[in-house]
Amino acid sequence: MYIKVLLQPIILACLLAGLTAALSNKGNIRVRSSRNPMSPPGPFCVDVVFIVQNSCTIADVLLDAVNHSIIILADMLKSEGQTKIALLTYSAKAKELIPLKSASEFLRDYSKIDLRGLPKKSAACKNIIQANTTDALAMIDNNMEKYFPVTNTFSISRGKLIVLYTDGVTFTSKFTIGEEQPHVKEKIDSLQSKGVIFAPIDYDIYFSKPNEVEKKTEFHLYTQTLAKREFHIIDYFINQFMNSVFKRYHCADLNAV
Repeated sequence: MYIKVLLQPIILACLLAGLTAALSNKGNIRVRSSRNPMSPPGPFCVDVVFIVQNSCTIADVLLDAVNHSIIILADMLKSEGQTKIALLTYSAKAKELIPLKSASEFLRDYSKIDLRGLPKKSAACKNIIQANTTDALAMIDNNMEKYFPVTNTFSISRGKLIVLYTDGVTFTSKFTIGEEQPHVKEKIDSLQSKGVIFAPIDYDIYFSKPNEVEKKTEFHLYTQTLAKREFHIIDYFINQFMNSVFKRYHCADLNAV
């Protein structure tokens, strides 16, 4: 396995600096509003499940970038209590860290969370080189009412959004890299048939030669997505992400029909 670009550590360092600054000064983040450019962007009518691949193959600096971006996104999704958020992680198996709750409650609980999982140099980590995306998606698919409840306290339509941080390659052993796509596709198709929209965020890691990445990764399997393509962790994707959320899930637009 090798990194997409040799400069990725430098890019990530700059990204983390930018995300840290954004946490201190959220005024630098702008969401476009056709109604009033100076008005708050919310409220948003959407339930969000963050899924984070924290396999032993994922560098801690990447998970640090994920951590910062989740804090910013969850804070921006706080809007009159409309948005509810949950958090899952996965490596060999999926694990729920925070059940669905209001954005404010989510941020309170998230402050106690460590996304890094097992220490990268530990013997246990070296023996668990897996990324079971199928299990994470199945956890949601088998518990739709838990993560995307049909009944809620709001008499308005609500979106269903999965934000998936991943390298785009599912494997349950080093011998199955790139061979798990049919199982992943089955779960993606099932969730999409239930109205779920995906926002994949690419870790930008190559498991093979650059010209083989397109057929090895799973990003093309997500056909109902928040944006035209996956987002990228080495880009500052927050503005693009939130603008896409605004266009799709602003309560006034979602319930206008």
